[in-house]
Amino acid sequence: MESYISHGARIGRDVQIGMATRIHDSVEIGDGTVIGDFCSIGGPAWPDAAPTIIGPGSIIRSHSVIYPDVQTGPAFETGHHTVVRSGTRAGINLRIGNFTDIEGDCEIGDYSRFHGYVHVGKGSRIGSFVWIFSLTTLANDHLPPSHVRSPVTIEDGVVICIGSTILPGAILRQGAFINPGIKVRGEVPPGAVMDGDPGKMVGHVTLLVHMESRLQHPWMNHYADAYPAEAQDDLRKLLEDIRNQRPRRAAKVVGIG
Repeated sequence: MESYISHGARIGRDVQIGMATRIHDSVEIGDGTVIGDFCSIGGPAWPDAAPTIIGPGSIIRSHSVIYPDVQTGPAFETGHHTVVRSGTRAGINLRIGNFTDIEGDCEIGDYSRFHGYVHVGKGSRIGSFVWIFSLTTLANDHLPPSHVRSPVTIEDGVVICIGSTILPGAILRQGAFINPGIKVRGEVPPGAVMDGDPGKMVGHVTLLVHMESRLQHPWMNHYADAYPAEAQDDLRKLLEDIRNQRPRRAAKVVGIG
């Protein structure tokens, strides 16, 4: 099965395109990008749609669908069967896992990571170095279905563990840590560890320790080596900012494992 590449598309150098993939008008694919089989990039577009731009060095795995008017930075990476809808803007090296969908009009910073089966509601605002683990939902409608939209905001360095639900209008401040399966509403303070149902603050992320290994959060303290050299200065600053948010009267250590 042959691929289809529109005459209106701009394909960079050393781009690899798999079987049965369609690349539509007003699409720009950066140098060195790899696109798997059975993908659809940038179409069908409406007449005044902004271009779809995939940054250089990206990897788009099979059965991914990227709508018109999506723009990503370099080293964008998808799993299989992912969907990114129109109006999404993403920075450097966003990675999204299998069966994740980004529902459009979203802003996403640099080096964020979404695992598989994550649902990102329309209009979500997500910072840099954010981790969202599998089966998490970012909601945006208080009374579904309706035309009232209240997207969530997730600031830099936030971690949302598996199976959590971030309810419409929630604001997760810098460095917050959401335990698995939590429903989060309202504003979460900087560096807060959230637990329970509904989610409540049980400590500060600087007190979060894995008891067996003695690894201590924030995760930039022990996991920065997973990022490239050009990200290290930003990671160090983020770590310092989160540590400086720790309350003077710190609670007891929150042990895990």
